[in-house]
Amino acid sequence: GAAGEFRIGAEYSNDTRVLALNVSLEEEDGGLVATALGLPDTPSVALTLRGEAPIDDYAADLTIATDGVERIAGMFGFVTVEGEGQDVQLDVAGDVTALIETEYAEFFGPDTRLALQGSRGADGSISLRELLVQSRALDLTGSAAIGADGWPEALSLQGRIAAQDGGAVTLPVAGGETQVMGVTLDLGFDAASGDAWTGDFEIDGLTRPGLTIPTLTLSG
Repeated sequence: GAAGEFRIGAEYSNDTRVLALNVSLEEEDGGLVATALGLPDTPSVALTLRGEAPIDDYAADLTIATDGVERIAGMFGFVTVEGEGQDVQLDVAGDVTALIETEYAEFFGPDTRLALQGSRGADGSISLRELLVQSRALDLTGSAAIGADGWPEALSLQGRIAAQDGGAVTLPVAGGETQVMGVTLDLGFDAASGDAWTGDFEIDGLTRPGLTIPTLTLSG
């Protein structure tokens, strides 16, 4: 019953190698997108993606708003990596607290960022050159190379979950009842250097209904 409109305009020429893209989505309260994503109170949604530039170094501006307020903004595009082909890039940030349940607001805070750059080869291999996820309680960085057979060829992942005030952090998992005092992760592997991998994973003060684990440590 909610009114909505989706528009897309795209143009590309092999002669100029210029890609022009104009995408917009607008929905009233209770629309399909807000309902499908389970946004609290199913607000009105507006999304735009606009850019015009050579495909070898392309960037489009991306914005997402709900209830008439911009929540997320950033860029989506392509970049040519010398000798490696072309990567997809995404770098967006904003205040997502209006898009999630209230109990998870402290985990994300008013400034959450997601950045990635990577590509998929014709043989199915995946190169993730950069991964960055940051919020008030989370800091995660990494990179990976996955072969065509699905096995990692290289992997680097470092992460931390901790509250700025040193208190407990409510994790964004179902129920909103799982808390930790802190989490650290450090994982590494490079097939070019051998078949050895290293990993350290530690959780402090894990609590949820019926379960308390003061410390959990895995290393290898």
